Amino acid sequence: MELDVHYLLKIHDFSELTDSELIPEWAVAALQRAPWVVVRRGHWIIDLIPVGIRGANRSQRLASYLPRNCIVDVVSPEQLAMTKSWNSMDCARLAHIREMLEQSSQLYDSLNIRWGPIGSLGFELTTGAPTLHATSDIDLIIYSQYPICRETMQQIYHFNKQFDIKLDVIIETNIGAVSLSEYIHSRSSVLFKTHNGPKLEYI
Repeated sequence: MELDVHYLLKIHDFSELTDSELIPEWAVAALQRAPWVVVRRGHWIIDLIPVGIRGANRSQRLASYLPRNCIVDVVSPEQLAMTKSWNSMDCARLAHIREMLEQSSQLYDSLNIRWGPIGSLGFELTTGAPTLHATSDIDLIIYSQYPICRETMQQIYHFNKQFDIKLDVIIETNIGAVSLSEYIHSRSSVLFKTHNGPKLEYI
């Protein structure tokens, strides 16, 4: 299976991470609780995958590399959307998020757009580990070819404004990724995140 940025990988032994002897206690605890890492943007080194470890808060993030043969399972953002994994969410705690995802799914399906949840939401949907809070920002990814259809992205941007939830949407293209909000508000150029670092593109 091809692996891409934001894919979640289940691992059988975190000691296989390239710098396992330097992993802080919070990261060890996080991997013991939920043995999953996320593919981060960066270059593969032979058969080593650039991954990130997430802890209990935003300040707890760690970059590492993982040998491909240590992967037990793979879950993509698109897979989470296709299976409507949010139907298994705790309704009392996150009912408003579940409703937003259901409506978003209907819009993206009507536009024939590939998409999926990432960040804390994607992590909780995949691992079952309580990660979200009632006030958490929600991160989504949508996939598009470049050049991006501005009319479609404007429709999505205005659609998202109806929800009382902060939505951070990333557009992943064949040349890199850009924030939906930044793309909509840019007049002439926009900064894309690529495997080689930031790249300015004129739009």
